[in-house]
Amino acid sequence: MKSLYCCFLIFISISAQAQNYKSLAENYYALGNYSKAIQHLKQLPESKEQQLKLAKSYEHTGNLKSALAHYKKLFTRFPEDILLAYEYSKLLRKTAKNKQAEEILITLIASDSLNPNFPYQMGLLNEHLNDSLAADFFEKAYRLDPNHLPAAVKVVTNKIKYKFYEQADTIVKQALKIDDTHFQLWNLKSLNHFYQKDFHNAIESYNKLLELNRPSENVYQKLGYAYAQVMNFEKSIAHYTVAINEYDDKNPQTHFEISQAFMALQYYEKAERHLEIAMFLKEPQLEQEFNSLYELHRRQKNYKKAFEIIREASKKYPENERFYYNIAVASDNYYQDKNSVLKLYEDYMKKFGETGRFRLLAAQRITDLKKEIHIMSN
Repeated sequence: MKSLYCCFLIFISISAQAQNYKSLAENYYALGNYSKAIQHLKQLPESKEQQLKLAKSYEHTGNLKSALAHYKKLFTRFPEDILLAYEYSKLLRKTAKNKQAEEILITLIASDSLNPNFPYQMGLLNEHLNDSLAADFFEKAYRLDPNHLPAAVKVVTNKIKYKFYEQADTIVKQALKIDDTHFQLWNLKSLNHFYQKDFHNAIESYNKLLELNRPSENVYQKLGYAYAQVMNFEKSIAHYTVAINEYDDKNPQTHFEISQAFMALQYYEKAERHLEIAMFLKEPQLEQEFNSLYELHRRQKNYKKAFEIIREASKKYPENERFYYNIAVASDNYYQDKNSVLKLYEDYMKKFGETGRFRLLAAQRITDLKKEIHIMSN
């Protein structure tokens, strides 16, 4: 009798200890302390709930190998459990076990064709594989549930990619009615307006991203460009300046674009400084910057400097037709010797005459110069 009583006490003690481990495991799991949860879960008798929490805890700590092992064990024992299969398929996709993930997702879609998350996950899988079928699955998920914002984001992204701008705009408007603070949707709305050159609306949308505390180099660059297109060069410069000073001061495109805004306001020294920075950063692809620097000095009637710049540019890029033509134009403004100017126009015609974009202008100027030279010689 005494022996039986002792066994009973031991059983009570073990049960109490197990209950304590379970309670601690649940608390740690609920609070997101997954490493501690794993320690206590391991002390519990094996069960479906215990194995599932172990799998999820390992996943949360980044130990995907152990998480997969527990999911696989559970899936082998409970293949009909849809929730388990769904969670397992997501982890298989994340770990590039694509064939296994696809097999499970196909089964899930067949078992519940009205669940939008199943085609959405299949879309993510195909997107990872660069398969065009991804778009179809995202569309299906969105049709099943227009409130599924992750699917809406994917659908709109594809609409913009293939220039279905009106369709993209319709979906974005509907989605923003559900959550008007969704930064991905606002970003897509901004991009949709930007690509359509609807710069006033693009400005409004990009400013909304700033209101939502979603600043980025891209947002400031796009705002800089959009403000320049609506002739608000002061605000354009202000946003480009933030992009340069707070994000990347070595982006040649930003320096080039801010130089154009400075040039529009006739702040030529600042424009020149940013153009020179852009040229330094972009070397050796500098055609755009050389041409703009030439134009900057031409507008200031500094024809000597304009000629020197375009001559240097033509040496670097001997196949650039515009440079060849602008050498002649610059010399026309700078040289007194009309014969030297005539030769440069003729050099352009020899190189590009039959197909040149400026051949008619060059030919007319050659005719005029010959008349001027003839008059001067008589």
